[in-house]
Amino acid sequence: IPQLRNWLRHKIVLSLDQKDDDLLWKLASSSVLLMPIPTRTSWIMEELLVPWVHYVPLNITTTTSSSSSSSSSPTTLEKKKRSNSNETTKTTNQLYHHYQKQQTTIRHQYYNIMEMVQWIRTHDDEARKIAERATLFVYDLWYHPDATRDNEEIKKEILRRYSKYWQTSNNY
Repeated sequence: IPQLRNWLRHKIVLSLDQKDDDLLWKLASSSVLLMPIPTRTSWIMEELLVPWVHYVPLNITTTTSSSSSSSSSPTTLEKKKRSNSNETTKTTNQLYHHYQKQQTTIRHQYYNIMEMVQWIRTHDDEARKIAERATLFVYDLWYHPDATRDNEEIKKEILRRYSKYWQTSNNY
């Protein structure tokens, strides 16, 4: 794959998506991987990856801001339709004021990417060791002499769990 070969020439690779299907090759690439601390696990066993050992962790700063939600306020026609009785008028006014006060929260996530790239540039030996350990992690996962046996045990355990979960009862 030409695009993959081009990516593998880089000293640093980035993974911001927690559902990154390319994480395995990024770990194996001999490049330094920048990523947030994993919040999920898959067959790659992300929970075993150690920050500053297998990858350079990115910190996430989340900020929120509010903006008026004018698009969600009822239109004049909607208000007229609702105001057929005093009860409806009261409810409509309450709803209208609720919509006027409603705020839309916007979340912005910022990563300290530039700070970590600078760290990698100024700590070349440490960064190289992190990349090597990430590659060894993948090697152990796939190519270690025990990997085939381990993978078979994992497959059996997955099948056992699925069988238990999907087991039909005799009550039907």
